[in-house]
Amino acid sequence: MTGVFSGGIVYQYYADDANYGLVTALENQVSLSPDFTALSSQIARISPSSTNIAQYTVTNTVEQVCPTVGASWSAAPTLPPTPYQRLCTCMMQSLECIWNGNATDQTISNGITQICSADDVACYGVYTNSTNGTYGAFSACNETEVGSWALNQWYLQQAGNEAACSSLGGIIQSPTTGAAQATDCSIMLQQAGSLGTGTITSTPSPPATAASTSSGAASTGPGTGATSPGGHSKLSGGAIAGIVIALVAGIGGVAAALLWRRRRAQAAGKAAPPDPVLKPELPDNQVRAAGEAKPLIDGRETPAELRASVSPYELQSINYFQPAELEAPHGASEVMYSDDESRRTG
Repeated sequence: MTGVFSGGIVYQYYADDANYGLVTALENQVSLSPDFTALSSQIARISPSSTNIAQYTVTNTVEQVCPTVGASWSAAPTLPPTPYQRLCTCMMQSLECIWNGNATDQTISNGITQICSADDVACYGVYTNSTNGTYGAFSACNETEVGSWALNQWYLQQAGNEAACSSLGGIIQSPTTGAAQATDCSIMLQQAGSLGTGTITSTPSPPATAASTSSGAASTGPGTGATSPGGHSKLSGGAIAGIVIALVAGIGGVAAALLWRRRRAQAAGKAAPPDPVLKPELPDNQVRAAGEAKPLIDGRETPAELRASVSPYELQSINYFQPAELEAPHGASEVMYSDDESRRTG
């Protein structure tokens, strides 16, 4: 292809270490390469003119013919098969020996090379040759699927010996065959043939349940990829969204019930009891004995006994605790409620 494209593509203007540029810049000096002179001379020979798109008429209606395969062109006119995930999924479901889901691409690639070198028939279904235009029916599948097809063919040629499968890193699965296969899978696999050398000319519509699972990313194991390598089913996006919505609705319902209950209590004149006020305990030498009169604060009784004689505004201005009273011993405190009941907590 060098003889066809050489000189037709400008890779870069300034040359680097690879020397692909048209000019070389060194400090304040710029040197022109022979490619610069050749390109500029060709550009000077053309006189482009523009045409209004409304006035343009197509005159060249003959399709261009691809070059003949040779020293300068190594691509056959036959195109590779169009990737179709459903076909690869059906193929994977039909296999007995597949690659372990934990196998890396490099491990699978090495295994394919080993299998195809030992028996090229095992790789007919995934074979690719762009020079002569030969492609296997499953050549457009991903690395794991291609490797699993070759591994299964090798396993079958070894009379279904499980050791032939596991020795390369494969695992045995229960294949989906015969009446258990979906109709579209059966049709496409028959077209591909037992060696995978056939051409897929018809791709029937898959069942509704299979269509949704085959439209995503390429599968990396048996089925459609909806199962993790460990064999545990994954929740779909819709299922996760449903769980989230249910949780939000449940929390909202509880909040609404609590709000309704509070408003009902307020309507009945039953205000919620105030939060308890923590009162530091008096030092040991100031703890009153049983039956002793309650201490006075600012010359008055405790707040609970002032309700009848003192207004709420006056209560708010009372300094309930003197600084000396705030120095409570460690390990004990007294919780005082609005009804003047106290509890001793350790």
